[in-house]
Amino acid sequence: MFVYDPEDEEEKRTFSVTISDPAFDQPHNAYITALAEDRPITLTGKTTRLPDGRIKNFYAIDARLE
Repeated sequence: MFVYDPEDEEEKRTFSVTISDPAFDQPHNAYITALAEDRPITLTGKTTRLPDGRIKNFYAIDARLE
């Protein structure tokens, strides 16, 4: 999964997301619903960053449909 960087004012940069949320294995989870219905989701998790401070990767542990 790739998402747009919320810290990028131009909203052009993306980074990868690794889903570590056990709910991802359940049918009709927030991730699948967001993709199928083209809906935004809010992810909770942990980031890793590049030496310049930009987000390198995000590890999602929870998702909430908007």
